[in-house]
Amino acid sequence: MKPHPRLLICVATAMAGQGAAAVSLQPSDLELTAVYCAGVLQNRLRLTSSRSPGKRERRTAQRPGAPGGLHPTRLPTLDATRLAIARRRANDDFMTWHADAEACRLKCAGDGERAGSEKRRSCRSECSRTGATFERMRICSTIDWLPP
Repeated sequence: MKPHPRLLICVATAMAGQGAAAVSLQPSDLELTAVYCAGVLQNRLRLTSSRSPGKRERRTAQRPGAPGGLHPTRLPTLDATRLAIARRRANDDFMTWHADAEACRLKCAGDGERAGSEKRRSCRSECSRTGATFERMRICSTIDWLPP
């Protein structure tokens, strides 16, 4: 039986398309930072809304779309492993930062019994601004990393 030339062209084209789709691109530093900061921001929002029950009712549903504001047509071509690592790092950094800040606040409260109210306020305000995780998360508080 002789193969049909059109069928061979269709199969070859389909296989070539599958091969191109299987190649994943490395996300840029900007894309990794965007995913990291989206994770940090979502953790901050979750913490804020858990502390103030009135805000939970006012929250709107999360908009569908690409995580971290990535372009939806580029997202399927990116290496999902690197994006997942950036997101996991954001979650881990936030949880570490939050636990360290809470421990520091408890220490300030204990020390505060012996100190004045001004020293207690100063101690508490410094609690959330220290540590290696805070330094990594600080990039999410500025927009320096965005392209012009």
